[in-house]
Amino acid sequence: MIRFFKYETPIQAFAVFIIIMATRVPLFFIGHPILDDEVRNLAIGDKLGDGYLLYRDMLSSTPPLPALLFYLIDIVVGKSREAYAFIALIIIFIQSVIFKNVIDDHELLPAKSYYPALAYILLTGFLYEFTILSEVLIGLTFILLALQSTLRIIRTEGEENRLFSIGFYCSLAFLSFQPFIISIVIYFIFLLLFTRLNISQYLLLMVGFIFPILTLLTFYALHDSLYDFYQCYLTRIFTFNSDILINTYNLSIYLIPVYMLLFLSILSNFTYGRFTNYQLVGRQIFFISLFIYLGVLVYFTKLKTEHLIVLVPFASYFLCSLMIIFKRKKLIELFLWLILLYPAPFLLGYIHKQWAVFHSQYLDECISHIQNKKVLHLGNNLCYYKYNKPATKFFDWEISHRRLIQTDRYAYIVEISQTFEQDMPDVIVDNENVLSAVFERIPWLAARYKMVTPGTYYLIQ
Repeated sequence: MIRFFKYETPIQAFAVFIIIMATRVPLFFIGHPILDDEVRNLAIGDKLGDGYLLYRDMLSSTPPLPALLFYLIDIVVGKSREAYAFIALIIIFIQSVIFKNVIDDHELLPAKSYYPALAYILLTGFLYEFTILSEVLIGLTFILLALQSTLRIIRTEGEENRLFSIGFYCSLAFLSFQPFIISIVIYFIFLLLFTRLNISQYLLLMVGFIFPILTLLTFYALHDSLYDFYQCYLTRIFTFNSDILINTYNLSIYLIPVYMLLFLSILSNFTYGRFTNYQLVGRQIFFISLFIYLGVLVYFTKLKTEHLIVLVPFASYFLCSLMIIFKRKKLIELFLWLILLYPAPFLLGYIHKQWAVFHSQYLDECISHIQNKKVLHLGNNLCYYKYNKPATKFFDWEISHRRLIQTDRYAYIVEISQTFEQDMPDVIVDNENVLSAVFERIPWLAARYKMVTPGTYYLIQ
């Protein structure tokens, strides 16, 4: 494997793509249990595909760019989990090529090869959650593009259009995953430390960052939903949240081979004495970024396993350096095969729910005959949207509950009434016991529904 990927030809690129498909596609034929984030994404694409507008017609904290991608997938192929998975694999392949270009075009390591793409693919294949079409996966593409432009500016200091692109990519990353707003700060500091740019050039960087955000604000203002965008998305910037939705003990045990390989990679990189000054700068950028993004994930997100893919490019840099620098190639070959094959038995256990090693966020299955209907579920369980369409704007319970429980506010009652008039659900599942108070304030709505079982209401035809 080491010798084959030492060369740069189209055959190596094709081999990288084959590795992606060979290690991911079989999971869907075996029957991997669906995760709650997958159902959420499918439901959002389904709703937007019917012509509704995110934030105005669907209260959700989902970032706008992933929502746009979900919408496009839905209008092309419909509500298809397989289509989402295939797009995710294509994005991972593109990211591996971008990462290879980042390393080789800027000569960050002593030799050019396909090792960067190989390292990237091996690490993304270690966890199933890395291969779902998530917000963080989409945003990571723009982080890599911003990194590529930053390194070019540090090396040449001559391409001012790159400054605009750095800000632009950081902005797109932020519009894909909120914590990525830190990327503009990170790259600003790197440029401040390693270049001699003037104030006007830094202003160009900020113009690039602000431009996509202003464009989106203008779009929502024209659709009379600027406040909805602000409330659902912008108010959550830098919200401190240290919830960890991962089985940290099991995951730590599972990742022991990665820890060992990463430690060996960092050690060999820092003890190698033949790096140029520019390569040393590159090493500092990757090393510092690794820990900054880890801190951001821990303190500013509800940490899920798929979020850890943010660390893959920076860990891949050190793994790639190990492949090039370390002289005992047979030992490295053994480690690489271990990384490639090690996840298989754990993934099989995960499929049959015998070893929840990654995280506990399987979709909570609903014992229900409700299928192919427009459903409003009041609560956090997304299972009802697996086989049904989301109805009304009250999708994300964390945002919606404020409007549904404050029935003493006239503005909220009017909003609820108008929402139901525009998009009447066939079934309402009230797991939070808030609907009775709403029915008391909106009698015409209460007359349209009949309680079939406790907490379940059907539309009277």
